[in-house]
Amino acid sequence: MQKNISALDLAIKLVQINSVTPSQKIDAQTPGEQDMAQFLYDYLTPQNFQCELIPVKENRPNFIARHDSYDPELPTLAFEAHLDTVDVENMSIEPFAAGIRDDRLYGRGACDTKGTMAVMITAMLEWYRKQPDTFNLIFIGTMGEELGTIGAKALIKTKPDVQMVLVGEPTHCVPVVVHNGLWRFKLLTDGRACHSSTPHEGENAIEKIRPIFNYLLTDFKPFFEKFRGNTFSITQFHGGVMMNIVPDRCSLTIDARYGPETDLNALQKSLFKQLEQIDNYHYEEIQREPAFRSEGALLYLLDKALYDLGIESVHGREPWFSDAAHFSQANYDCVVWGAGSIQQAHTRDEYVSIKQLHKALQVLNRMLIHCKEYFYDKQKTT
Repeated sequence: MQKNISALDLAIKLVQINSVTPSQKIDAQTPGEQDMAQFLYDYLTPQNFQCELIPVKENRPNFIARHDSYDPELPTLAFEAHLDTVDVENMSIEPFAAGIRDDRLYGRGACDTKGTMAVMITAMLEWYRKQPDTFNLIFIGTMGEELGTIGAKALIKTKPDVQMVLVGEPTHCVPVVVHNGLWRFKLLTDGRACHSSTPHEGENAIEKIRPIFNYLLTDFKPFFEKFRGNTFSITQFHGGVMMNIVPDRCSLTIDARYGPETDLNALQKSLFKQLEQIDNYHYEEIQREPAFRSEGALLYLLDKALYDLGIESVHGREPWFSDAAHFSQANYDCVVWGAGSIQQAHTRDEYVSIKQLHKALQVLNRMLIHCKEYFYDKQKTT
């Protein structure tokens, strides 16, 4: 495989690989992340990297690359980006053609987040040609970020020996220091089915869920959203199987997003206390993920690089979720950062600005210089 290609050429090759996260809707069409991870393995191994494909699910590995000069006695900075993309349904462009026009690279994953991945890998290769000696720089590619961040969760369980993690996401080269956590759950009511011509012989589960619905909208949602950045949405409502059968089950699905200032356990207890007054309801938690906040040295080093290049560093706060929350919760020094705009992620004509890719590479090159100085100073004081 060709060595020393540009960040743009590498991004093109990455976009051309189908690494859509498998979902029930399109399982038969999606190979998962295996081809993506294998490409990185084949690209980096000849360039003096020890690469690992770490199985998480069938044909869906995490990927880690460490340079041959990796020294376990030195601190380690990880560049991290997810290998998968969302699906390609209803796209208005060929998703894997990686077409270029008007300073834009088009294709599924160009923005989220293969453009940033290409920049990270290119910066890492350029850095190791300079033979650094004060810290290790590794690359981590996680699978399954788009549906559950399952690759990052699996990786954290192995307690990787890293101190800092730069998580690649499209942030327009602005450091994101806070993003929301997730709370997804379902509330269900049970009734008793009967023919709709004799409704008194049954119990209508849809009617029984009405007080829950009213409470959520009139009381709990406004209270939940008083906290900065929080959102609370009823996203699904299901009840009944036929128009002439009184339904015996009804459910509401909720997607709530919350910031690090929110005491989610206290809010959940408040919800349960109110729902105790309703007979035959059930609570099913679907997903709960932590909110993210960055408070470490990596942000300082990234800010210094942006300052060097005359780029104003306005720290971002975002409503979405990423792998960073898992690294942060496990006490890794972490920042979310990358090329491209989140407004272009997951779109019908997804693209990343080529100028943004060049800008992002400049930022990483400068940041690595400051990392070397930072770790050198730390070594002198210990």
